[in-house]
Order: sequence, then structure tokens, then C-alpha cells
Amino acid sequence: MRGRGCMAAEWLRRGVRGCCAGLRRAGPVLLIATGVVLGLMLLDRAMAVRAWQVRCDDPVLQRAVSRRLQEMAPLGFVAGMPGRVAERLRRLEPDIDTIEVERRLPHLLRIRAEVRRPVALWSGGDGRVMLVDGAGVPYRPLRRGELQDLPLLRTRDRGCLPRLTALLQRVRRLDPRRLAGMSELIVRDDGQLRINLSRGAQWRLPLDGAAPRRVERIMELLDEPRWRHGHWRVDARQRDRWYLRAGYGDRAVI
Repeated sequence: MRGRGCMAAEWLRRGVRGCCAGLRRAGPVLLIATGVVLGLMLLDRAMAVRAWQVRCDDPVLQRAVSRRLQEMAPLGFVAGMPGRVAERLRRLEPDIDTIEVERRLPHLLRIRAEVRRPVALWSGGDGRVMLVDGAGVPYRPLRRGELQDLPLLRTRDRGCLPRLTALLQRVRRLDPRRLAGMSELIVRDDGQLRINLSRGAQWRLPLDGAAPRRVERIMELLDEPRWRHGHWRVDARQRDRWYLRAGYGDRAVI
């Protein structure tokens, strides 16, 4: 028993000596690592963002970006890197279309942002109304009390939105007055599109690859002297025969 106790004591002494030797060898490395960490912490504080300049083409968005920066403060050297700041602002403010962040050492951020312009509203049947940009991307819900005089897109298929917004932009290029009169674009489950306009006018057509050209032809038709002064319901669902109705009266076949 005594021999075993002596052996255990010897193993313990060897272990302690080994640990001490390891610590002596690792000591310089630990000191360097500690110095680096402390140096980075001091640099992060010393180079923190303390001021910013925000330029924007929309005063509402400019105030929103400034408010977000105040909420994000304090921004250390790492958190205040331009790429990180731009990413956080994009995530917090979906109304941002493009943003550029420039760091002026030691403490200044310069930010230039452009507002995202909605071209339509979207109702997908879930009770929400979303703003939709020119690429057909719904980017945020309509806020309470917010007024947007834009066409309403009614479809449960989100994949239709790029085609619908492209159609709207084509109408804008050809005749902005027609676009101003559009109130709703409704896509049925079978792919048929109904466009409701002011004063009871309506266009019906398939939402397919030929839809832009078909809409253009409808506009050309309604600009002819015979049809120019009425408010017509145009049924263009058939390729070779269209129907025009004046309100709820008799229809003309063309």
C-alpha cells in the first residue's frame, strides 16, 4: 500500500511539473492574445461612430434612416463598417431602394439612400394589402392611415405580380391617363385577367405571354374616333373576336 501511495505521489508531482512547464511555454502566446483582444476592444471604442449625415430623395425616408441610426447606436468600429450598416438599414427599412454608406474616420458615417417607389398594391386574400415595386416584389404592408392612389392587384398567385407590374408600366409608357383610370387588376384561378377602370369601363383578357400586346391593341382600338368618347367594357378573351359593351347595353362585335 505504501508503495502504491509513493507511486501516486510521484505521478502527481510529474503532472504538476508538466503543467507548469506548459504554462511557461504558453505564457508569451497568452500574453500576446490577451494584448490583441484588449487592443481590438480599445480600437472598437476609440473608432466608434458618433455622427452621421443622411441624404435622401424622400424626407420621410431620411427621417426614418436617421431614427434607425439612433436606435442602432452605439456603433463600434466593427458594427459601423459600411457593409454592415447598409445591410441592417435595408433589413429595418424596406422602403430603401438603393443605399450607399461611406465611413469617414474616425467617427463619421455618410449615407445616401433612394426611396423605393411602389407602382401597385397587392391583396393576396389574407387580409393584408402590400406595396409592390416595379419589379413585382411586395416589400411591406400598407400602414394604417397611409394613402396610396395606386391600382390594386387581386390575385392569390404571387408569381403573377411581375407580369402585372410589367403590364402597368407598359400602359404608363403608352398612355399615362389610362393608367390613372385603372382601379383593379383581378386574376382568376383559371388565369383570366379583368381590369377595372373608371366609370364602369372594363377589359377582360387572358394573362399570358400575349397579354401586353393585347392590352396595347385594346388601347389602340379605344383611341379610334368611333370608340374614343365612350366608356367601354372590352371582352378580348377570344383571339379572333372581341366584344365591346357600353355600360350594360347592347354589345358590338369586332
